[in-house]
Amino acid sequence: MSAAKIHLVDQDFLPKHSEKCNLLIRISDEKLSYSVLNQNDKQLKALVETAINPTLQGLKAAIAMEPLLQASYKKVKISIETSKFTFIPAEIYSEVDLASYAIFTYPLAKSTILVRSILSAGIKNISAIDEGLLDYLLAYFNDPLIVNQVNPLTEAALHLYPKSRQNRLFLQFNNSSFEALLIKTGQIEHYNVFRIETSEEFNYFLLAIINEFELSYANTDIVISGEITHDNDYCSKIQKYFSAISFADTSVLMRRTERFQHITAHQFFSLFSLNLCE
Repeated sequence: MSAAKIHLVDQDFLPKHSEKCNLLIRISDEKLSYSVLNQNDKQLKALVETAINPTLQGLKAAIAMEPLLQASYKKVKISIETSKFTFIPAEIYSEVDLASYAIFTYPLAKSTILVRSILSAGIKNISAIDEGLLDYLLAYFNDPLIVNQVNPLTEAALHLYPKSRQNRLFLQFNNSSFEALLIKTGQIEHYNVFRIETSEEFNYFLLAIINEFELSYANTDIVISGEITHDNDYCSKIQKYFSAISFADTSVLMRRTERFQHITAHQFFSLFSLNLCE
């Protein structure tokens, strides 16, 4: 899983055009990715990815180096990769019980509890975000929507892929983790994020999911996204257990000019899917 630098900007895009666009940002411990999407025609105008020092100061330094991040946008949407989250069904969620729910996010001492709805799933996504990070993002960007990585993947899974009698397992690969989202008959059955360093570790967690939810060649479709290619070890592990495998389709999320045609589109599925979050 690479952390290569990507810096692509449409040659016709000017900062004065930014107010017609949404800015989508994805933050992990080791990487900053962002895209600019024109909301009038859903055309991709910029795509940037860069490795960062895994500290708040490292993130600040990286953001300060990006002129496009200083422009004014129609909407700013940010996802933060974290394992500190929990779900509560919306129908039983109560604001007065938030402190009790927050315990299950295992917050650090200086954390802010963030509550975001995943409307299509009928759940409240509760996460613990570093207080300094959240304060910085809210101060730097104009009224940003801030979520964790669960929201864009889930919104895309439920909006872009039709309901089916088949199980559908979404596998989103990040720099040193993968997300597993299992959808059954249009409903979330399971979501988790797993830290991994090797394909053997991935295989262990994948087998655990297969056994727990009784997944098989015959009853499961696989949708792959993120930092994975057709020929790497992670993909070969998936092919051992499943045959109905596809890579996530980003064409329904945005239009690409020739400038962006060579990018591996499924790599940025979770980033582009942020545009579905509200």
